[in-house]
Amino acid sequence: MAQKGLTEHSRDAEDVYFYRDGRKREIDLVIQDGRVLHPVEVKSSSNPTREAIASFGALESLSDYEVGEGAVICQAERPHLIAENVKSVPVWAI
Repeated sequence: MAQKGLTEHSRDAEDVYFYRDGRKREIDLVIQDGRVLHPVEVKSSSNPTREAIASFGALESLSDYEVGEGAVICQAERPHLIAENVKSVPVWAI
């Protein structure tokens, strides 16, 4: 995989993945930025809890990568922290 220059702002669809492991843990989107993985879940809830991001921990076992900030796209009225490095993102804010 080619590394992107710091000044390049475009993203390729090749940098966005669905994740599922052998233990059936799933993450809707994993956005790769170099060696950093950003997990994203999409939920219909207006108040997602830590349960919505339970599968994010699966990325910790990928030794060649670090886990960056994550997000839950949802029906919340305004952004809020769900856990350290994971925030809710109102769908209307996209």
